[in-house]
Parts: sequence; structure tokens; C-alpha cells
Amino acid sequence: EFDVGNDFNHADLPKLTDLPQNQVVAVDALEYELNQLNNASLAKKFGAADVPTIKKAISLAYNKSEITDRILGGTVKPSSNFLSPQLWYYKDEPQVTQDFATANSLLDQAGWVKGSDGIRAKNGVKMEITACTTKRQYRIDTLTLVASWLQQIGIKVDVKPVPAQPDFFGGWDQASADTPCNLQHG
Repeated sequence: EFDVGNDFNHADLPKLTDLPQNQVVAVDALEYELNQLNNASLAKKFGAADVPTIKKAISLAYNKSEITDRILGGTVKPSSNFLSPQLWYYKDEPQVTQDFATANSLLDQAGWVKGSDGIRAKNGVKMEITACTTKRQYRIDTLTLVASWLQQIGIKVDVKPVPAQPDFFGGWDQASADTPCNLQHG
């Protein structure tokens, strides 16, 4: 019989002390936290032509090292590739450097203007996105930090934590198509 735990990270292993230790097997594996942008949602809300510029500006607002050091306590290192470095076809990609000036310039050039509230708008559409995550505190903390960075380039982020099951990770038959933040249904 096997029981598999989902939604664990490195800090959860000490919590398994109530289980008989000869029954607990912790296997090192490549894992990654991913902040994935939904291209279809961005295109629908902001126009397909602006999606590449918006995504580039967002990437320039990130500081992965601050996430790994501040939120994850330096127990992991940032990567620009979701593949294991042990794979023969792995390619080490350079880290993108946080650059608010360039991010702001890109959005300015694309016609996204900051309003008096600091949030950009174009053609009457405000640049506001929802960032969904599970209710794990480190994930909420990460997206709160990311939201503070994106605010500096005029993007308002509404951080929305939802239950991991069935809402966020719920399978195709576990969550309805209109469940907010469900990964299976987009």
C-alpha cells in the first residue's frame, strides 16, 4: 500500500514525525514553483498583440533570488529552466535581472498609461490580473511579493488563495469548468 502526499515542500518533512519512520520514504526530486501566465486570459482581457510585451515586462519585474532567499529561506536556488540539470539535453539559461525601468518603458511604448492610482490602462481597460494559488503560506507570501513588484510597473495583482483540492489541483472530473483558479480547466 502506498500513500502519496501532495502539496508538500522541503519544510514539511519534519512534520512527518508522527508516522513510523521505517514507513516514510523521502525521495529527492526536481521540483519547481511556477508562476504561469494564462495566455488566453491575457489575450482576452488586454488584446493578443500586447501579450508578448506584457509578459516580458512581468518577467523583468521578478527577482527570483529574493523569492528563494526571503520566502524559502535560501533552501533552494532559482532556475531559468524547469528541466533537471542531470538531463543530457539540459541547457543552463541565464537569469533575467529585475529591471523596473525597462519593464515600465516597454509598457509605455505599448500605450499602457499609468493613471493617478498608479495602475496602467489602455482603451479603458485597467491592467489588473488575478494570481491564483493554494492556501500554502509560502505561496501566498510569494505572490504578495510578486504583486508588490508588479505594482511598481503599473500592474495591479489580486492574490487569490483557494483550497488545493478540489479547487486548484482538482482533476477534470473533480472541479467544474467554471471553478475559479482550477488548473485543469485553465
